[in-house]
Amino acid sequence: MRIWSKRLIPILPTKQLKAMRYELGDMIKQYPNIKHSLVKFANDYGIEYLGQYFLLVNQQCMERSINTSAKYDNSILEIIMNNTRFSDEIYWKDYTFKEDNEEYFKICYWNLYEKHLREMITDEEWKPINDLYWELDDKGYY
Repeated sequence: MRIWSKRLIPILPTKQLKAMRYELGDMIKQYPNIKHSLVKFANDYGIEYLGQYFLLVNQQCMERSINTSAKYDNSILEIIMNNTRFSDEIYWKDYTFKEDNEEYFKICYWNLYEKHLREMITDEEWKPINDLYWELDDKGYY
């Protein structure tokens, strides 16, 4: 279970994007009792943080014409709406986990690099990830 860096969501390979969608849904169902060691930090935030990541991933799925289950989406959105003051601000306010920083981006990058080395991510899928990493490196983020 992993929350990919928000910077990677627009360029995540389809397989990782779909997996993140379901993992975020599972985390939202478990919130605020998420136990998985890689993502339990989300318990320290409002559910709108997970909700915003879920909405961003769903938006990417729609933009890429990836089929999703409306029934599943609605069940997750219902949980979010029942546990927060749900409003339009979830779309424009920045609900980025403080853990989603440069170090976290690098961890995600190297995790995806390993998948690329193991041929679980194609060269075509890898290129925008690698380009983003080096673009941020050139700007002095690292």
